[in-house]
Amino acid sequence: MKKTTTRGRKKIEIKMIDDLSNRQKLQLVHSLGKGVFAFGHPNIDAVINKYTTASASSSCVADRNTSLVAEIQEHNQHYAKVSEELEIERKRKETIEGSKVENNGSFWWDEPIDNMGLEELQQYKASLEELKKTVLIRADDIDAVER
Repeated sequence: MKKTTTRGRKKIEIKMIDDLSNRQKLQLVHSLGKGVFAFGHPNIDAVINKYTTASASSSCVADRNTSLVAEIQEHNQHYAKVSEELEIERKRKETIEGSKVENNGSFWWDEPIDNMGLEELQQYKASLEELKKTVLIRADDIDAVER
């Protein structure tokens, strides 16, 4: 037979009960028959008047909301710009992978030059020089961003 154990006298946390008498509540219900039913505590007019009267505190809240809206719009614009850049990079990746598949998994600069004619070799050399310029420009851009 198992012996039951007790935990002894444990202390419990005692919290103060909040005073709920100052709470205000408004509930609006729209029926399917286009009727509006309202309930408000302490009454409907008191709750509505609290939010419709212009006061200094509500103008501060409006100013804060305006700045938040501006911030959100700025973040949305940044997100849209970054999303476009991401889409461009994805298309670029697909293009590179497509050209890689066409060349049996290798890039054009990895192909052997033994079977090329004079014109092909000149084009190959010009392409390599252009690639070198592009790589140097890209390396400078990356270096500038890191600084």
